[in-house]
Amino acid sequence: MLAAKVSVAAGPWSGACDTTFLRGELSDFAHEIDKLHVTLHGRAVLAQKTTPNIDITLSGDGKGHITAVGSVRADFAHANYIAFELTLEPGELPIIAEALRAAERL
Repeated sequence: MLAAKVSVAAGPWSGACDTTFLRGELSDFAHEIDKLHVTLHGRAVLAQKTTPNIDITLSGDGKGHITAVGSVRADFAHANYIAFELTLEPGELPIIAEALRAAERL
């Protein structure tokens, strides 16, 4: 298990929470992001298996438009969460994938 603090900032809104990832979850997401970077079409989904606090889907339309949609929830006992929708440049995808791999190597 990998313990992590996740922070989200979008416009004037921000939030942070602690979470855990199983080994392989971040590198699996990175691999999906790599495929999205090559084709610019399809989806890359972060799928947490034990503590699904984070929901992130990156989508590509095949024309170079990448959208990140998701939410981060501190816990399921409370209804508080932050939701976001952001646009990304295709060149950002390899940077994100490498950061995910680096986090998993810690």
